[in-house]
Amino acid sequence: MTKHVASKYCDPLQLGTWHLPQVAKARKNTETVSCAAPGLEPGGCPLHGSAEFNEPADFVELQMDSAFPEGKGTAAAAPETFDIFLDRAPGTYFGVDLSSAGKACVVTSVTTDGLIADWNAKCSEESKVQKYDRLYAVNGQTSEKSKEILDLLKSTHNKMVLTFQRAIVSEVKVQRGALNLGMHLKDGPHFLLVLGVEDGVVKDFNKTVPTEQQIQQSDRIIGVDGMEGVGAALLDKVKNAGPEVTLKVLAWRP
Repeated sequence: MTKHVASKYCDPLQLGTWHLPQVAKARKNTETVSCAAPGLEPGGCPLHGSAEFNEPADFVELQMDSAFPEGKGTAAAAPETFDIFLDRAPGTYFGVDLSSAGKACVVTSVTTDGLIADWNAKCSEESKVQKYDRLYAVNGQTSEKSKEILDLLKSTHNKMVLTFQRAIVSEVKVQRGALNLGMHLKDGPHFLLVLGVEDGVVKDFNKTVPTEQQIQQSDRIIGVDGMEGVGAALLDKVKNAGPEVTLKVLAWRP
């Protein structure tokens, strides 16, 4: 179900750092599958993405030695949204790659030509579309399902308003220990999708920080100990990490 939203301009990409104490070993319960959705056809728009993840997810269980009270985190305030204004006439194309997974439809790259490149060339820095921006709404309509956002984009022509949201990029440092931290993770093309958080370190951490600093469903892990790459490699890196592991996390908050 889609809904209408109002939007504002926002600040550029923001960086924060979160620290979690004593996190531990991972184990795999089920197989994971990476999948890709076909490009969008109308107007010859080169849009690509990973389809929604419906298969069973890997369960990564992290452990800690003690209770969570010492966990601390800092991150920038949740960003607002900004609008861009395009005219999708016949023969034109967006010129952007989008990754659709869970609730977020995310920009993975912008080409050097196309409607969005033309917009970026003439707009202010604050309203340029860039990597990791989330496509939040099309003509004021949004949805909690990223596939529905893509469908809205596919079916929209002529003059349109696209609403984007900057990502909060944070680093989470965790150490191995002895009690459970549960995260359901799914490997995507170049990220790990957080499908859910269960009892453990992350859930306790989330209780101690504002919403924008929490690790939540549909957040994406894009780096592990400084390595970025395909999702399967990131998942292996998490599972084979040493006593301390640093996760680079993307988040978008309402």
